[in-house]
Amino acid sequence: MENVIKVMFVDIDRTLTDNNKQVTSKNAQAIKEAVEKGIKVVLCSGRGTYYAVKKSRDANASQYVILNNGAQIYDYEKEGVILGYKTLVDWDKTSREYVTAIIEVKTTNQPERGFD
Repeated sequence: MENVIKVMFVDIDRTLTDNNKQVTSKNAQAIKEAVEKGIKVVLCSGRGTYYAVKKSRDANASQYVILNNGAQIYDYEKEGVILGYKTLVDWDKTSREYVTAIIEVKTTNQPERGFD
């Protein structure tokens, strides 16, 4: 059976990390298992680039991190913002497909919201 989970988003501070801002061994193992199943693990943070990239590398997650409370998607292998406020760079096919998958997950898994 094909894995239906394609991407997993994980908050960094006190979700992925402990109170000392270290990636826990339990979480590192869970990420390793997810990656082995072909799941992209994307770390998310309200923090900036340096911190999020370091934690993503520490956890062996994907090269993508979502930064600044969702304002940017950063690819640290290419060292550039692939999606951000007024910032679009030349995307290769993989980046385009990846961002499309993020948008699809976000829109298909949200309850319908309206104004009363």
